[in-house]
Formats: sequence, structure tokens, C-alpha cells
Amino acid sequence: MTKIGADNRQHPKKKKKKQRRKNNDDDADPSCRPPSGSTYLTIGQDLFSIQEYVTSLYNQSLHEGSTAPLSSFSPAAVMVYTSLFSIENGTSAPTDYGSGIEYADGLLNDLFPGQRVGLQMGLWLEGSKGCDEINEGAADDYIRRLARYLKTSTARRVFLRVGYEFDNPAFGFTDDPASYVAAFRRIVTMVKGEIGGGGSSRRRRRDKEEEEDDVTRVLFVWHSWGAPTSGNLRLLDFYPGDEYVDWIGVSIFQQFYNGSVGGSVADVTEVLDFAYLRHKPTMIAESSPFGGFSETEPWDNWYEKVLNIVNEYDISMWSYINCDWESQPMWRGVGFGESRISANEEISNRWRTRVIANTSRFLGAGSLSDCGGGIEEDSTIQNPALRDSDWGSVMAPHVRGSSEWNLASRLVLGSAGMLAVACAMLVVRRVRTGRWRNRLDYESVPIVTFQRGESMNVVGLNEGRIILSRAQQKEPDMQLTYM
Repeated sequence: MTKIGADNRQHPKKKKKKQRRKNNDDDADPSCRPPSGSTYLTIGQDLFSIQEYVTSLYNQSLHEGSTAPLSSFSPAAVMVYTSLFSIENGTSAPTDYGSGIEYADGLLNDLFPGQRVGLQMGLWLEGSKGCDEINEGAADDYIRRLARYLKTSTARRVFLRVGYEFDNPAFGFTDDPASYVAAFRRIVTMVKGEIGGGGSSRRRRRDKEEEEDDVTRVLFVWHSWGAPTSGNLRLLDFYPGDEYVDWIGVSIFQQFYNGSVGGSVADVTEVLDFAYLRHKPTMIAESSPFGGFSETEPWDNWYEKVLNIVNEYDISMWSYINCDWESQPMWRGVGFGESRISANEEISNRWRTRVIANTSRFLGAGSLSDCGGGIEEDSTIQNPALRDSDWGSVMAPHVRGSSEWNLASRLVLGSAGMLAVACAMLVVRRVRTGRWRNRLDYESVPIVTFQRGESMNVVGLNEGRIILSRAQQKEPDMQLTYM
């Protein structure tokens, strides 16, 4: 977490809550909710820490003889922070608030070029003082500048946490929740109007992707700190309304520790249950084990408990803060400690096994391209890091089709010597519009057996059938009728 503002105020981090995801099979879900059972993995929260996360995992894999590319460890999205009242800082201009360099464009265009990474952005509003300015119209120019940046950003999706940790008493919103609600609504309304209203100004496109609606590319996140707030205030007192909120987020730091003054698991689950009742995707918006690795059995006492919440509530995005908090002036002496995955051998090994290798649960770079966008013809969507692994999921190495159609196939592997490959989701999309066309009923898809490391090609469509074949084989192995 990072505190920012025109007066250089800074933000603390806190805890999160769990939520069960409502499975929505709607072909064009504007919320960008991942498939049920999957979670976008997001890493924060400054440029150096994000880079260290990816390169350290890559370095470890090379020492173990892997030939997986660096991009195999890239997250689905990256975290940054900025202020509404100085929107260039941390977005198009590198800025250090005392918590490391914030630089969205540097992450998207220099660290992860062409990888279709999303942006998870904390937007600081300066508490009730800033909200009053927003509600009076005095900040309209700032909101327009925000909209212009969001429209031109190369991020595959932007998850905008408006006035994050609104119920954290230290952030200045709890003295006037109604002002926060009004400001949230005004920002959402104006940003959508600005982004959707200027037909002549088209944002930069990545990798020749098809046009898509810029308005639905920006998702608005309502983010609680998952801990007690002031007085008798309730979550509902801060809620802008379903029509203004796309995702609901919560922070998870010290809530798992008994006797913590920073909230409890019950505070986290309250937020997640609130989201579940409103059918909103959930996000662990900020998280790392408070106290770092100094706590006894940090994996069992923190990471494992987060994974339990992810699974129990089918969390749609997990944002992990990978940093040495004590090295940053803003956080030195606060108590967050060390949370870099690479800093602890046991944590690193378990993270690679439970998170990185579990690609059916945790989605990496490029996964946000599948929530409403088009798929390039003749593109390769194989994950080479998993070709020889014992379990996980792997994408078919070739995507072919006619000039009008393209296919994406996801293959889930078992762990036996002869691996059973289920076509867990074969999606047919119309490339011209980038909209969903048909989805295969995957529950009725037959099982096909392949040797480990063997490839399967999607070779085309023929009168309503998806034709699949093993690599190096001329004749199709299987034909599946799509709906």
C-alpha cells in the first residue's frame, strides 16, 4: 500500500475479506470475472519489487535446469499508486512517495512489453477534503486527466481502486462517508462519460488486437481495509451502489494473527460476504504477511490461510505485495517486515509449487485478454513452462481457423504417466468484433489420452465441429460439436 497526495500524505496497508464468486456463464460479462476456479495473480507494489519478483523466480528456474522463458513468471496484472490530484505521478512519470518507484507506463511498456498485462491502480483521493472538492466540481479537470490517461494506457485491463481502504480511519473518509460515496459516483460517471464520449480519440492498441469498448476496459473497485472502522459505521454507509461498483476488494495483512489490533478474519469475510450477496467479483487488493517472515511458520500461518480464502470464496484476483518494507522510508519501523518471495527459501519453494505451478487456479500474463477481447489469428498460446510438468494446465500450441474464426483451447492435465487431457474449455470467438460467439459445453467434452509433453492442435472448424489432432499427425483425433 502507498500513501500519496498533493500534500505528500502516504497510505498504510491493512487486511482483507473473503468472498464466494457467483459463477456467471454470460458470454460477455463486462466485469472481466475469470472462469470459476481461477484467480488473476497480481504483483505489487513498486517497479523494482515487481521486477525482482519475476527475475528471481526466473533465476531459480534456470538453476534448476528449466528452459521456461522469463515471461512464464509474469503476473496477470501489476499494482501501482497515484493521486487524482497529480495523476501523471506514478502513471506516465516515475514517482517515489517513499515506498519505491511507482511507474505504470514503465511496467507496461518496458518491463512487460507485449505481454498484455493488466493494471491494478490505487487512486488516492485526499480523504474527505478531496471528496468535497470532487463533489463541488473543483476537481473535474483532474478527473478528465485521469480519464485521458486510462484511455491511452496500454494496460489490457485497468482495475481502479477509487479512494482505496475507504474505511481505514487513517485515510480520512470515515468522518463523512456520504461525501466519499458521492465522490466515487462522480468519478465513475465522469470517467465513463469521458472515455466513451470521444469517438475520434482512439487509445493505442497492443499487438494489433481488435477494437473493444474502452469503457468496459476500466473496472471500478470498491476496496475495504478489512478491519474495524470508526464508531458504528457499516460497510453499507460507504457503498456507492451496484451500478457504480464493478469489483469489491479487501486488504489482508495481520488479520490471521490472534489478538491483532488490525482486524480479524471475521472482518475479511464480512467484506467478501457483502460482495457475494451483490454478485460482484472479489479481489484481495493488497496483501502480505504483516511482520514478514519473522512470524513463526509464515507459510502455514499466513499464506496457507490466504489460499484457503481464495478457494473458499473463489477470489477473482489476488494482489500480493512482494517487497522489503523495511528498506522503504515510508514503511521503515512500521512492522511490515520482509515479504519478497525470494527472501525465504521455504516460502519460495512453496510459492512455486502452490501458486506458479497451479495455472488452473492462478492466471498470469495474457489471461486478461480473454475477458471480452479478440484473439489473434495464427497466434501461439502455449505455456512452455508447463510442457514437462507433472500437473497443471497447458495451452494448445497452435490456434488456426478461417479468416473469420479463431479458437482458444485450454487443456487440463492429470498427473499419471499417461496424461488424460480434458478439453476443459474450448471457446469459439468472432475475431472481427472481439465478442463471444459460442462456448462449448465442456461438461460433455470427451477425454483424450496423450503422452506427457505431447501436443494437440486445433486445426479448424468444419460444419459446426471443432477438429483436434495430435501434433505430427495428419488425421484428426477427435471432432467436437459446439453449441
